[in-house]
Amino acid sequence: MNSTPEKLHEDHRNIAKLLILLDMQAEKLKVGEYSDYQLITDILHYLVNCPNPHHYHHEDLIFNTLKKKRS
Repeated sequence: MNSTPEKLHEDHRNIAKLLILLDMQAEKLKVGEYSDYQLITDILHYLVNCPNPHHYHHEDLIFNTLKKKRS
């Protein structure tokens, strides 16, 4: 099983991939090329409505651990 930092890193990598795809579609729009509106809608829907429920929990675990180490 992956550790908390590994899971969080994987989540961030996947979000970065989605943002790259979204940026590519936005660039097409800028120059008047065909843009996949369904892809744009799907990416935005996912980013807004479907975050991994464990993602923020993983971040909280890491930040709390770091806080304790600083104290």
